[in-house]
Amino acid sequence: MSVANTQSVEISASPERVWQVITDFSEFPAWNPMTPGMVGELKEGAKLKGKLGPDLGLPAASVA
Repeated sequence: MSVANTQSVEISASPERVWQVITDFSEFPAWNPMTPGMVGELKEGAKLKGKLGPDLGLPAASVA
């Protein structure tokens, strides 16, 4: 099963600052309740594992 979700927003920050925030996995729950957990090494070709939705009472899904 494949699910896609696309959204866009304008952010008043430098690309470097945005990258810093979205790659700080330990802080995901503070700003993204739909993805309360993400782990893995952030490098090209690597796979990340994440949790989707359990903080909202939804079933957990694995992202790889």
